[in-house]
Amino acid sequence: MSMIAEHRRAFESANPGLFFLDPNEPDKLEKYLETRGWLQPEEHIEAVRKAGEGNMNCTMRVRTNQRSFVVKQARPWVEKYAQFEAPAERAQYEIGFYRLISESPELSAQMPAFLFADEPAYFLGMSDLGEGNDFSTVYSGDRFSPEEFSQLLKFLLTLHTAFRGRQNERDFSNHALRRFNHGHIFVVPMDPANGLDLDAITPGLAALATELHQDHDYRAKVEEMGRYYLEDGDTLIHGDFFPGSYLRTANGLRVIDPEFCCFGRAEVELGIFIGHMLLAQQEGASILAFLTGYQSAAPLAIDPVLRLAGVEIMRRLIGVAQLPVTLDLEGKSRLLAKSRKLVLEPALSLLTD
Repeated sequence: MSMIAEHRRAFESANPGLFFLDPNEPDKLEKYLETRGWLQPEEHIEAVRKAGEGNMNCTMRVRTNQRSFVVKQARPWVEKYAQFEAPAERAQYEIGFYRLISESPELSAQMPAFLFADEPAYFLGMSDLGEGNDFSTVYSGDRFSPEEFSQLLKFLLTLHTAFRGRQNERDFSNHALRRFNHGHIFVVPMDPANGLDLDAITPGLAALATELHQDHDYRAKVEEMGRYYLEDGDTLIHGDFFPGSYLRTANGLRVIDPEFCCFGRAEVELGIFIGHMLLAQQEGASILAFLTGYQSAAPLAIDPVLRLAGVEIMRRLIGVAQLPVTLDLEGKSRLLAKSRKLVLEPALSLLTD
């Protein structure tokens, strides 16, 4: 029996009566949607297939005889890495996020439209943004246009300011998922006994990781930033604002997958974003302009942004969640050296070096 099959059996045993999304069972999906009143009269499913390359959830594009939409279910594991347990409650925070941003036409226009949800089943439905691809191509030479950088900046500023101070209106802590992510960002990559075969990814990478593992100052600062990451705050953040969460569609750039959302610190969001811009070798002047543009419109502490950017570089190069980067060992060595500088001696000049 496959790991997913074992997980399914355990899920259904622990949650009797809850729907389980399986792309190979379109008839069951149709009956479920029909029973919940989410299909139109005389609407029938014609095809179900995977939607995108997301890691966390089972996400499917449903094509009916009348329309196309996307359904997503979170399970108590990571869909792409089924060996890792993860809190299924992340779907409930994502549902809450969509409901909250419905108050902002600007934000809603840049994300899928929320259609329906079955919170006990960790299941939700969204509009189909079309066949657009995400921005993972930036890791292999693609570039964000000035207009795309501008749109991403505007999205973050709107998100971070529109709901500031509203953290007590409902539970947006998302602590379980944040602890899960904390482990994969700050703990696992810095554990010499994590079992990762880095040399199978890039020969010589394990030795570079060992250098960081043995750098006590670096380790201590990474641990400090891990505690910072877990702190609550008054700012609604997307939580996973990286190129895999943006789509190029026929109607322009759109943002998806806010299941890591919480009320936290804007610096966490910006740090992750800047780390990925450096991993993707975007123009330093554009990265600096993005950061200073944000800071001119909203409060921001620069040092933790830069330190967190350095951590994100490190964890994406020597951690589990690898990216489709085309860097050789020399390129990764340069980026890990930059990670060390950003973490220990944060300076804006490092963005353009």
